[in-house]
Amino acid sequence: MKQFRATVRASGMVVTTIVFAENVNFAIKILQAQFGATNMIGIPSQIGSG
Repeated sequence: MKQFRATVRASGMVVTTIVFAENVNFAIKILQAQFGATNMIGIPSQIGSG
């Protein structure tokens, strides 16, 4: 699993969060499921080399 950092809108606030996923596409799907497709701000970026 890899770590991805993403900026999302939650309860009207913009926050940074981290998700664990196999690749950026799965990270996007996880974030869309948790926060809604319209609340994603940008594309998640991988952090670390894992």
